[in-house]
Amino acid sequence: MLGAELGRRCWGLVTGLPGPAGADLAGTAVLGGVEPIEVLPRGAEAQPSCEPRWVGSPGERTSLVHQLSDAVLVLPGGVDVVAVLLDLLSGQALELGSKPCAVLDPTGLFDPLAEQLAVLEQAGELSAPLLREADPGRLAGRFAAWRPPGLDAVRDEVTWMRVEDGSLSLLLAGSAPSLPGAVSQRVGDRSGCDPVAARLQDLLLRSS
Repeated sequence: MLGAELGRRCWGLVTGLPGPAGADLAGTAVLGGVEPIEVLPRGAEAQPSCEPRWVGSPGERTSLVHQLSDAVLVLPGGVDVVAVLLDLLSGQALELGSKPCAVLDPTGLFDPLAEQLAVLEQAGELSAPLLREADPGRLAGRFAAWRPPGLDAVRDEVTWMRVEDGSLSLLLAGSAPSLPGAVSQRVGDRSGCDPVAARLQDLLLRSS
């Protein structure tokens, strides 16, 4: 379901998930039209449909996945996964990065962790928001709506983008008029998106 949701939204995939779970995720993403980048230990065999990147350690794997991604999605796991997640959230809290970090948690395994993070926030201690959902579609929607701190006002002024004859126009809030030969796309909406509009949206989000 996660791979299919990525394809539906025209989002790419950089995966560092080892074993059968990683292969299943990459496979469903490919079926959705995504060309995944797979980060692997040196000597490991890559999936035929993936672009491989080999690294020498788990730390290098996490670093490269974060470097190549616009957002980080964590799947539930053991203490190693918790350590990676807390490292990412710490970077957000210290304003060392502006990429959103989320957890797809269909079984509620991370309920205690989410409760502890809420306690820290209520106590006024250093904390960062944890995006967490059980459903891939809802989680993707929260990813799409996520804004780095301080950028809400600027981004809310522009709600539509139009691609026409190779030119990009940004439109203010309101309904987008329909023009022959033009592709109008609401900023942040990837459902049924034109490939060119999807790439331009990526550039806009990265440059904000």
